[in-house]
Amino acid sequence: MLPVKSEDASSSAGSAKSTRSLHARKQEKSDTKRNRCVLCHKDHFVMLCEDYKNKSAQDRKQLVDVNGLCFNCLGRHKLSDYASKKVCSACGSRHHSSLHDACREESSKTSLVTRKGPVKSTVVLLATARVRVADRYGDWHQARALVDSGSETSIVSEELSQTLKLPRSASSVTIFGVGGSKAAVSKGRITLTISPRFPGPSLAISALILPRLTAYAGGFKVNAKDWLHLRGLELADPDFHKSDSVDIILRANIYACIIVNGLQRGDVTQPVAQNTSLGWLLTGAVDSSDPPPYLSPLGPCQGSFSFRCRIEEDLNNIVRRFWEQEEVPSAAPSLTNEERECEEHYARTHFRQADGRYVVRLPLVSSQLLDFSSTRRVAERLLRQMESRFERDGRFHSRYVEFLQQYQDLGHMTRVSVAGSDLERVCYLPHHGVLRESSLSTKLRVVFNGSSSLPSGTSLNQLLHAGPSLLPALFDILLQWRRYRYVVVTDVEKMYRQIVVHPEDRDLQRILWRFSPDEEIQEFQLNTVTYGLASAPFLAIRTVCQLAEDEGHRFPLGAEALRRKIYMDDVMAGASTLAGAREVVHQLDSICKAGGFPLKKWSANDATILEDLPVEDRLQQERWWQPGEKTYEIARKMEKEAIYVSSSEAEGQLKKLSQPVDKLQ
Repeated sequence: MLPVKSEDASSSAGSAKSTRSLHARKQEKSDTKRNRCVLCHKDHFVMLCEDYKNKSAQDRKQLVDVNGLCFNCLGRHKLSDYASKKVCSACGSRHHSSLHDACREESSKTSLVTRKGPVKSTVVLLATARVRVADRYGDWHQARALVDSGSETSIVSEELSQTLKLPRSASSVTIFGVGGSKAAVSKGRITLTISPRFPGPSLAISALILPRLTAYAGGFKVNAKDWLHLRGLELADPDFHKSDSVDIILRANIYACIIVNGLQRGDVTQPVAQNTSLGWLLTGAVDSSDPPPYLSPLGPCQGSFSFRCRIEEDLNNIVRRFWEQEEVPSAAPSLTNEERECEEHYARTHFRQADGRYVVRLPLVSSQLLDFSSTRRVAERLLRQMESRFERDGRFHSRYVEFLQQYQDLGHMTRVSVAGSDLERVCYLPHHGVLRESSLSTKLRVVFNGSSSLPSGTSLNQLLHAGPSLLPALFDILLQWRRYRYVVVTDVEKMYRQIVVHPEDRDLQRILWRFSPDEEIQEFQLNTVTYGLASAPFLAIRTVCQLAEDEGHRFPLGAEALRRKIYMDDVMAGASTLAGAREVVHQLDSICKAGGFPLKKWSANDATILEDLPVEDRLQQERWWQPGEKTYEIARKMEKEAIYVSSSEAEGQLKKLSQPVDKLQ
């Protein structure tokens, strides 16, 4: 028999269940209406609950999530159903201010996770080139160079310098970077010969040596296949994205010399290609999927590299040289290898003509010369600049013409033809005029510039030996001269120009000139030792010493004066007796005439000493030196103007000055 369910029982159970549900709904409605706290179930808003206030931001957020509260007002509804315009007072986002810290951390984590995949960061590509560098044996080494248009000097790393084993010269120069901050002090200077990674012309550059150059080393990934504007170009650095270090920084004038016609552009996220003799240089902002270490994957660049080098000689070295120059030398300094080589070159190559004049060769550092063909363009440009000045100053022009006309008339320069000349071995010297109104003889002197730079940054003067200093100490000359009762002073007329340069070296001393703007520009060879060249002082003094050696047996007193009593082109001699002074004058005049060095501007403290000399060779104004009177003084026309300098500037300039004659007063 099947059980039969009682209708009354069922009805009773249903009634009880309905009653419980009704009570639950009433209770929920009552809690909602009274804003009963979901945390402590008391009759207050959850924001006012002390337990809620004591919780951390993360715990508050978790409470809101579990109870389905509104993130904006903490009410019992969804955020989407909340129409209020109220936002977080801290960040302005749509969440309650008490949840700000938790929402910020969550946003940061979300951002981090979403960027773990491949990202694109913008990196700046600097202009680098792969070059070959010659060592002291002529072998080539690979190096990476950074072409820096903001640097005043070229720099090479100590590591590469050690590898090349090139001779270095002492050079303590302070390197300043951006903002004037001191970056480093050089450890010396070397001359490098570099060429492109492919066959091409070589460059000789002078570079300072630093232990380390720059932290920039590339090291990023780019999709170069999209750079259609670079297809078919011979890149200066095919591995521009590699992370190997920079070995050489090429200064601004090198960049100006190597650029040639050609510029290729892509879109804004692709590099610009500039054509140069080293190849196509790439530079600019590019997109990278793997930025270098100095870029943060979460945001903007955390580090950057800006290159702008300024050089300044260390003040300590200036002060040290100042005191060394003032010291009385205890012994003659030994010659360096370069000075010894220069001396041996002179002894081996000089000779005398039939008239007694000396012929010398230019002491080149190397027999392999650079390409000098570009010097003509520079010389012509500067000549035209001088002609512009001639138009404004007729007096200056007439003196300039007079000087060079005399230069030609004396045979010190000769007109030559361009035809048949190997222009790569012809160096054109720019020239300009220097006015000296106080001079008694030459009011204007034309100065030839042997330091004019080649496109490589090297000048003719850097290719010549300067030679050792052969001048006696001025302090010693003055002390000896003041010992005599009778003294004489004379000047070697046109001292440099009395020495002939060998015809094979005269192409290194060409100039451009025309006596009138209506003429064509002409070329002239300078036939004598030229002031403005690094080797000129050595050649001049060394030749005078050679004259004293060659003619000393005939004129011992004159030879002694040339060895120990000459400073530049001034000879200061004397004797204790009047007869002795006359004999010194006779021998000094005779020995100098034997070598082709005429003496002018003779002056003495007794007129009878110079009686045997032609009047035109004497200084027209007599000089008298008496005890108690100052022998030397500086005459300067002072302008009435205010000059403002800082104490450090004044100190630096004062240390560059030397006044050894102070010790005599």
